[in-house]
Parts: sequence; C-alpha cells; structure tokens
Amino acid sequence: MSDSTKQVTEHEVINYLKEHPEFFINNPGLLQQLTIGNPQGDVVSLADRKMLQLQTKNQQLAKQMKQLIANAQRSEGLMDRLFQLLTDLSMNAPKGEFVSALVGFIQKDFASDYFKLYLGDIKLSDDEVCVHYHSAQLKTLFASFNNNDAPLAGRLPAVKLKALFGDESAAQSAIVLPIGAKAAHGLLAFGSKDDQKFHPDHASDVLQKLAQILAVFFDSQAVNDGQQSQS
Repeated sequence: MSDSTKQVTEHEVINYLKEHPEFFINNPGLLQQLTIGNPQGDVVSLADRKMLQLQTKNQQLAKQMKQLIANAQRSEGLMDRLFQLLTDLSMNAPKGEFVSALVGFIQKDFASDYFKLYLGDIKLSDDEVCVHYHSAQLKTLFASFNNNDAPLAGRLPAVKLKALFGDESAAQSAIVLPIGAKAAHGLLAFGSKDDQKFHPDHASDVLQKLAQILAVFFDSQAVNDGQQSQS
C-alpha cells in the first residue's frame, strides 16, 4: 500500500494534534465543520459545544457569586446581632445566663437539623436540652483537637455522629468546633440530615466567632474564680 492511500489511525490524529496545538489556530475554518455528540445523542458543532460549555460555566459562576454575596450579607447581619447580644450581656454574667442567651441566639439564627453544645464547666438545667457535659468519650473521639483547632466538617464517621447527636439521629454530615485551645472548654456541634450540608470547605467564620466567644467567656470566668479563691 502506497503512502497516498495509507489510512490514518485515530491514535495518530490525537498524537498529531497534541504535538501541534496551534493546528486549529492556523485552520480556524475546520472548527465550524467538526461535529461532536453528547450522551443524549444530539450532534452539534464543536464551536457550539464550546459555547454551551462556557454558558454553563458562566451560569455556575453566577450562582456561586450570588451565594457568596448572600452569605456575606447574612454573616454581616449575624455579626451585628451577635455584637448586640454581647453588648447586652457581660463577661461577668452567671454562666447559665450567658450560655442560655448564646444558645437562644444560635437556635434562632442558625438553621440546622441538630445542634449540641458540650461544655466541661456548666451547671446543666432541664430546659437546656441542647447543652450537655463534655464527656471523656467525646474527648477521645475528637482528640484531633489536641493538635489542630480547625473546625472538623463533612461526613463524619457514624460513631462520632451518634456520640454527638444520639443513636436515633439521622445526621449525615456535621461541623464540630473546639471551644478553647485543645477544646479545653468543650465542643460546638451542628448536624444535618443532608450529607452535603456540611463539607470540609464549609464557610465557618461566624461559627468560629461563636466558639471563640464561649472560650473567652470561660477563660474569664476561670480567672475570676481563681481571684476569688485567693481573696
């Protein structure tokens, strides 16, 4: 078989285009002649397919930008209300009063299927059903906070979800934040039945502020308790 009648294989075409990426720049008219299919069996030109891909990407980017703006506006409003709450309260307030006020703020302003606050230094009351003692089991399960204070978010192991939200919960994803260095004062936990609600990249700035506020409060209480015991 002569070279003039030799069949060019698909593999050779692919290799040639890889080695000559400028081919379609030098031959732009070919782009309008090429057609490709999609999973639905429709055939469109390569240029039209590229345009559809760009439109889809632009729509996705627009949706993400809209969500970012909404989150920023919501966060700003939350921070304003949180500042007002702290203005109304005092770092010298009784522990139960301070925690109850903060719990009320969280329950009102943070939509979540499950919310739990685990504290190591609090007198529990029957009406605070979401506040629990920071047990040895939880300290063991979340021992990673001993080395890393970053929030833990995503589809956590079932044993951790049950320890946080109970055996009967249907939580599929969660975000857990340490209160104080090495979770010295406890844990702040939110859970969702949606396994995509909380993920490793979940924005948690406001939640981290809440955990920091609790940590500062309990640190200040510890200082006050120490000063009173010495007087």
